[in-house]
Amino acid sequence: MPVMPRCSDQMITTKAGRIFTRWIQVDSDHTRPPFVMLHDGLGSVRQWRDLPEVLAHRLSTNVLVYDRLGHGLSDPRPASHDPHFLQEEATSILPELLAQFQLDLVWLLGHSDGGTIALIFAAEFPDIPVKVMTVAAHVFVETETRQGIAVLRDAYRTASLRDKLLKYHGDKTDSLFTGWSDCWLSTEFDTWSIVDRLAQIECPVFAVQGTHDEYGTLAQLHAIAASVRHARVLELPDCGHMPHLQQRARFLQVLEHFFTG
Repeated sequence: MPVMPRCSDQMITTKAGRIFTRWIQVDSDHTRPPFVMLHDGLGSVRQWRDLPEVLAHRLSTNVLVYDRLGHGLSDPRPASHDPHFLQEEATSILPELLAQFQLDLVWLLGHSDGGTIALIFAAEFPDIPVKVMTVAAHVFVETETRQGIAVLRDAYRTASLRDKLLKYHGDKTDSLFTGWSDCWLSTEFDTWSIVDRLAQIECPVFAVQGTHDEYGTLAQLHAIAASVRHARVLELPDCGHMPHLQQRARFLQVLEHFFTG
């Protein structure tokens, strides 16, 4: 009978604040890199649902998942979002967290903003990630992205979305949503792009996006394919912004093939 993964939760103190982490340990003969999961712009550990444990079991490797500052059970952000917030996460907070866990080589999975963070990290620290998979990552600003966020903001104002997010982020919910959405919709974010940095990535990258993504077009995938030397891309038909929830079986199949194939 297979041994189920074991979870250990702890608060890790960083220079910017305390971060909630979950380390999922498996007993395995494989010497595979640990798997690090980076959630989306309004996400948290709990919003991944059971995916971290499922991946630990299916890939036979340890998994680290955490709440970024301002999310979930972590401390509030020390300052509001600005156009450099993704860069800061990738080049300051994530490296510090990996160092505290003594992780020298990792597999990365990032969804939406988390995918962007994974790509920036891979460009800045090419010796650490062995493989990177992004899901609905953003590499430049599109009108469609901002239109989707504007719709989301309307849903938040009518309380339906706010009530859902309160379950995960508690009294940080308003500051998280307002800071994040205001940043993406600000004029300061008009020219934001990481496309010119993608050529620095040396590891294999697998970029996945749904053809019906509400927050970006397939131009994001095409930019990754054109700029990353070892890139594969996959368009998922009839799928929106959440392939890991909307097409779970297919998502797990292609993920497992990429990381273990």
